[in-house]
Amino acid sequence: MKTEIRTGQEADHSDIEDRATKLLTTITDKILRQYKLDDISDLAVARASSAQQTRSVVVVGEVKRGKSSLVNAIVGKRNASPVGVNVTTSTAIALTSETDELQEGQACLFYPDGEKIVRLNEVGEWINAGAVRAAQEDADSLPTRATIPIRRMPLEGVTIVDTPGVGGLDPKLSALAKVSVDQACVLVIVCDASTTITKPEMDFIRDTGSEIEAIIVAVTKTDKHLVRWQEIVEQNKKLLREHIGRDIPVVGVSSLLAVIGSEMSMAAGGGKVLELSGINDLNALIAGKFRIAEYLPLANGLRIATKGLRDLSEELQQRLEILREGDAAVPDLSNRLEELKQLKKEGESWDYYLGRDLTLIRQESMDQLEQKLDAIRESWTERINKNGMAVLRKNPQYFTAEMEREFQTAIGETLTYFSTELENRIVKPRFVDSDI
Repeated sequence: MKTEIRTGQEADHSDIEDRATKLLTTITDKILRQYKLDDISDLAVARASSAQQTRSVVVVGEVKRGKSSLVNAIVGKRNASPVGVNVTTSTAIALTSETDELQEGQACLFYPDGEKIVRLNEVGEWINAGAVRAAQEDADSLPTRATIPIRRMPLEGVTIVDTPGVGGLDPKLSALAKVSVDQACVLVIVCDASTTITKPEMDFIRDTGSEIEAIIVAVTKTDKHLVRWQEIVEQNKKLLREHIGRDIPVVGVSSLLAVIGSEMSMAAGGGKVLELSGINDLNALIAGKFRIAEYLPLANGLRIATKGLRDLSEELQQRLEILREGDAAVPDLSNRLEELKQLKKEGESWDYYLGRDLTLIRQESMDQLEQKLDAIRESWTERINKNGMAVLRKNPQYFTAEMEREFQTAIGETLTYFSTELENRIVKPRFVDSDI
């Protein structure tokens, strides 16, 4: 009886796959190609083939979002992928199961003309263009990829790819990530809990992720933002739904807690720490995507084809509206369309730079405030250690007032810095009248 159920399920899956394949063929051959959209059709058909797809998880994100730390959390190793390395070359790092030829503790660097095996702790010296070893090499001969073997991969048979920082920072690195994403089975996009998803991150998901079915957004550094991270996760879900038009899963992760939990025994509470870190939820999402991995290429192909279909529909609708207005309206509509495109372009540029500057000023102000508060704490700790509690008990009101005054001064200086930077970096460069 079980055999009959399994056979029926296989028949259902085969039927769905056949229908999806026919639908893809109909869209590409009978519609898109008829309108000379061969490039989109070719891409959809190629992506629908599982031949180019590897069983991999590609992790992308802007610099300083905790991307490499998250990769280490996924594989359960603290220093598996170099953290804090100033990767200024186009070097992607692939973490995979060890083999007889490449053991844990080693790394294989791939060059255009060959490969080199080095110790794991030397990887940063070779992939960082400013390091001593890399500086001795010609820039063109720096590695394009590094493979790091792991003895016990939590996701068996899966390769985790840590890409260089992307987004609006470096188009070359973004292009490299795009190449990796083209062969990804699952795409994990890393943000952090300090702010909602940024415009460069949203643009990357829209432009690159629109061709990928299996996308997960990971919000890192939740341990540093205990109060707000859950709110950020929910806001990101809403923003993705509004701007991308998809319900993309968003999960909060503390990479620090995840690595600590991996290093602890289950008896000592390692399992509880892993659960609190959010890494179990992320790995469960990834594993769920792999359970339908055989259908992901076809889903990706259909997603590309339907996106081309929507774009074609919008273009035909615009043409139809122009025809309805008559020949006399064509010049005016064309001019208005160009004006709207220019306004949209300027608006997107304005939105990006304004958001970037506000985020930077806010982060700098918070960093300064944290430094001032740390200095106050150290000062009072030293004073108490030196004079003892007896001195404080003689006149507690005086010392309380002194502490409050120092806290208020620190906050006031931070607010002054924030308003000054706001005036100098945002208001004055953008407005003639600073009173606006």
